[in-house]
Amino acid sequence: MERRCRAVYYCRVSTDDENQATSIMNQKEEALKIMKDNNWQFVDGYVEM
Repeated sequence: MERRCRAVYYCRVSTDDENQATSIMNQKEEALKIMKDNNWQFVDGYVEM
């Protein structure tokens, strides 16, 4: 039986710049896409602002 990798995402923005406003959402979406594409099991997500 093949075991699936378990994965978490960690999203972070280090500035208050307006250009970073959508960065967290973009990081999260990309991480979840990578997990899905690789058939990894999503475990949890962490966001630091």
